[in-house]
Amino acid sequence: MKKTRYLTNDELNRIRNEEDMLKGNINRMCVTDSLKELFSMYDFALKRISTIYNINLEKFLNDSEVDNI
Repeated sequence: MKKTRYLTNDELNRIRNEEDMLKGNINRMCVTDSLKELFSMYDFALKRISTIYNINLEKFLNDSEVDNI
């Protein structure tokens, strides 16, 4: 039987922080009148999504019984 590893409190806090910051990036993209800021917020949003993905990916990679993709 596969044992599920849950995220630690630290990992959950990191994800919540990235989520909050991502929402801020999206909001700034919607109200900015600067093309430079739009590019910057887009870049930061992609980095935040990548961070959330990597935190969750580590959970699977550290599991000895990872399902094959």
